[in-house]
Amino acid sequence: MISLCKTRLIIAGVLLPAIFFLSCNQIGKSVFVPPEKNVLPDYQSSAAKHRVLTIIWRNALVDPDNISLDRHHHGTPSTSQDGRLVYAGGNDGSVHCFDTKTGKLVWRKFTRGPVESEPTVSGGIVYVGSSDGNLYAFRASDGELLWKYRTAGSVPGRPVVAGDNVIIMTHLNNLICLDANTGKWRWGYRRDVPVGRIQIKGVANPAVLDNLVYAGFSDGALVSLSLKDGSPQEVKHLSDKNDRFLDVDTDPLLLDDTLYVASFTSGILTLDPISLEERWRFKAEGPSSLAHQDGLLYFTTADAKVVALDAKLGKPVWTFSARKGGLSRPVLADRWLLVSSEEYSLMALDRFNGTLVQLFNPGKGASAAPAVSGSRVFWVSNGETLYNMELVQ
Repeated sequence: MISLCKTRLIIAGVLLPAIFFLSCNQIGKSVFVPPEKNVLPDYQSSAAKHRVLTIIWRNALVDPDNISLDRHHHGTPSTSQDGRLVYAGGNDGSVHCFDTKTGKLVWRKFTRGPVESEPTVSGGIVYVGSSDGNLYAFRASDGELLWKYRTAGSVPGRPVVAGDNVIIMTHLNNLICLDANTGKWRWGYRRDVPVGRIQIKGVANPAVLDNLVYAGFSDGALVSLSLKDGSPQEVKHLSDKNDRFLDVDTDPLLLDDTLYVASFTSGILTLDPISLEERWRFKAEGPSSLAHQDGLLYFTTADAKVVALDAKLGKPVWTFSARKGGLSRPVLADRWLLVSSEEYSLMALDRFNGTLVQLFNPGKGASAAPAVSGSRVFWVSNGETLYNMELVQ
C-alpha cells in the first residue's frame, strides 16, 4: 500500500509565529505547564482577536529514544463519555489511559504493532485496532483485556459500535461485524482493488443508519449493507474506472435525508440514502472526512485547502489555502475549526470565515486530528506527545 504525499501550496503574506518548543518527559508522568508559559503563540494579524487554546498538561506516549520507521502519529485520541479519561495509542504498540484532570497514567497496555486506530469508548469498553491485525476490547476503567479478534490485515480505522455490534474496516478492504460483548464473528464483506491499481493509505470508517451500514472501499465503491447479516443492498461507484485513484477513504455522513460521501478523485457527492442515486457533487482532490454544523460542511483537501461548503447547495462559502499539505480532517470546537498539519502542527481557524487565528507548532508536525470534549482539546503531535488544552470561548 502506498501513502500519497499531498500537494503543497503557499499562503501569501503569512508570517509564522516563533516555534514553541516543548520537550517530552518520561512516559506516564504528566508535565503541567505554568500559566506564564501555557499561552500558545497567536497568529500575527489584525484578525487575531482571540486566543483559542492554552495548554494544561502534556504527556509523552512513547519513549523519546524509541526509534520508529514511521515518524507520523495517525491515531486521534478519544475520551470517556463523562470526560474524565482520555485514551490514545502509540507507534510502539501501546494503548494509554490518562486522567484528564491530572494527566496521571491510569493504565497502559501493549499490542504487537503500531496503533493508528482512533479508540471507540462504549458501554465501559475501549475498542481499538492495531497494525498487528487485531481488534482489542479493553475494560475502560482498568485496561483488562476482555477479548481480541484476529483479522487478515491491520485495523487502522475507528471501530463503529451499533447496538451490540462493533464494525471495523481493515486495510485489505474487509468490512467485519463482531459481537461487541464477546468478539464473536457475525458477518464480513470484502471488495478487491483492481489488479495493477495503486491504493492510497487509509480506510473509510463505516456509518450506520437504522438497519443499514454504509461503507467505502478502495475500488471506488460505496456499498449499503444489512446490519443484520451483511448482505449488500446497493452499490454505487463513486470513481470512474479510468481515474488515477479510485479510493473512497472518507467516512460517509448522514444528515436528515441525505448521504454525504467522497472519493479521492471525484470529490464530495450527495446521495439518496436508500437508492444511492446521486443528487449533486463538488469537485475536490482528495477530500477528508467531513465535519458539519449550522448547514455547513467542512473538509480539507490533498492540495492543502480547508473548505466550507453549503450543505444544501454544494457551493463553497470560503476556502483557506495552507502553505503546505498533509492536513488532517477538520474538527469543530465551538466557533473554531481545528486542523492538524504535518508542517504547522495545529491550526485554529474561525469557522465562519476561514480566517487563520492561531498556530501551535512544538515541532515535528502532526498527522492526526484532535479530539474535543466539552471545553478541552486532546491532541497528539508527530513527536508522540499528548496535549491537554483548554478551549478559550
